[in-house]
Amino acid sequence: MVLFSNLNMCIRTLGTNSFTKCCVYIRRSLATGKVAFLPRKLKPTAQGLRTRQRCGPRHQNLAHPEQSNSKISSEKYKVTNTERGTLSFKEKKDDTIYIEFDGANLKKNKKNVDSRPSTASAKDGIGSAKAAAMKVRDSLESENQKRKKVGVSHDSKGFKVYTNAVQDLKRLPPGLVTSILRSRVIYNEGDIIAIDKPYGLPCHGGPGVVNNIEDMLPRLVRMLPRQHEDFALHMVHRLDKETTGVMLFAKTEEMKRKLQAMFRNHEIIKKYWVITVGVPDPTEGIIDIPMIEKEVEGKHCMGLKPDIGAVYKEFWQKQNSLGVKSVSKFKVLDQHNSSALVQVQAVTGVKHQVRCHMAFGLGCPILGDHKYSHLNKIAPQKLPSDMLQRLKLRQAKVRTMPMHLHAHQIILPDFYKGRNLSISTRLPRFFNTNLSQLKLKV
Repeated sequence: MVLFSNLNMCIRTLGTNSFTKCCVYIRRSLATGKVAFLPRKLKPTAQGLRTRQRCGPRHQNLAHPEQSNSKISSEKYKVTNTERGTLSFKEKKDDTIYIEFDGANLKKNKKNVDSRPSTASAKDGIGSAKAAAMKVRDSLESENQKRKKVGVSHDSKGFKVYTNAVQDLKRLPPGLVTSILRSRVIYNEGDIIAIDKPYGLPCHGGPGVVNNIEDMLPRLVRMLPRQHEDFALHMVHRLDKETTGVMLFAKTEEMKRKLQAMFRNHEIIKKYWVITVGVPDPTEGIIDIPMIEKEVEGKHCMGLKPDIGAVYKEFWQKQNSLGVKSVSKFKVLDQHNSSALVQVQAVTGVKHQVRCHMAFGLGCPILGDHKYSHLNKIAPQKLPSDMLQRLKLRQAKVRTMPMHLHAHQIILPDFYKGRNLSISTRLPRFFNTNLSQLKLKV
């Protein structure tokens, strides 16, 4: 709701053209159900800065065509009445005019929509009017994001575009993201909690990061049943932003130290499912190639440093590039033409280990992993023609394809009363859909 001291002040502040555009934008949003964004900058026009005497009945009739004089009655004038809601103007005894939007969909989500009025007085001038308009715009944008359908779209030629294949969590309010995490809790026993991590949510904050799991943990604690006074959630390991699947958290400091020691000693079994571009040969084996951190096109990434023997040890020491031991076990679960479903067990826990070993160790990068598809550059993948045909995708739109890397299962050996604790989760929808398209079976 936007509040102005009177209609003349509204028109004088925004200008006749801007005020009329605001009404048109909101009416268009009501009619179509989509947000017609208000302009970010409401610049005063020469007509809008004229004196009060020249800003009279003619401008008031723009908002109320049914009025023949400048006096505004106390009735509620309905400007637009659609299935989505009603845009109306109402004046109270204190000569205050309210511009209201009573949307049917907004009523259902009152908790997420701030309906408190914001004022734009004569002292505040243009700045307050701009802030009020931006508040309306942000509210409508938030509602439109919630109603936005998640799924694969198509371009003008009928080919698929995967831009909206996964939900964009960075644009959602933190409270809503925390609710999503709460709904994805798959294990909550003893001092351990496991969630099914959604796609696109990083574990830690950083430059340009809006929402991350670490900042959501205090909110998530308040949503879960409290078991003891020291109840809290502690992160014990990480998953990449584009990785989905099982992620463990500890409820106490003691359990945190225990799980971190198990990860450090490589006692915990982590199994990933990936779709690869190309079929690994052999179809089962162990990749034991050390990894190093390097820079490609100004961006940090990981690379392989094979042990090439004692002859070149002095050369590697001069380069100051000591590799980190990295071991992965892999097994092809199914294959068809140029694609395969592969299970990878990360024995060690090096950064980007699965992605780097599959791309540079086996020559079969993960579908949608554009960072590790080329050795000396970062560019979108080049898919074989049969995969493009199966996925109904153009090469120009391969860059919209999400990465198909899923943390399918975590096993804690001899953890619960001498028995193994195994936690697994199902594949994401986009992962399952593309498995069917590529004729791969689980």
